[in-house]
Amino acid sequence: MAFPVILSIDAERELKKAECFYDAMGKKMEFLFDFDEHIEFLEQNPYLFQIRYRNVRIVHFKIFPYSLHYNVIGSEVTVLNILGQYQSY
Repeated sequence: MAFPVILSIDAERELKKAECFYDAMGKKMEFLFDFDEHIEFLEQNPYLFQIRYRNVRIVHFKIFPYSLHYNVIGSEVTVLNILGQYQSY
């Protein structure tokens, strides 16, 4: 059973920022491939990662320093945010 994956507004905004950043570096396609690979993985295995905080699970990208913060409600996966691991907040 495939779980539909939905991006929140915050996640879409962060994805666009990362796309622009890696486009300027000439690595946009590699970044999007890494992102798509994780989305497809979440569609099939959303419960594979442990809950870290407030019912939120985290999966780290393989190549790029980003992670998907998501939750599973019913049969739907919602990506709450895409965070860069080297950002200072």
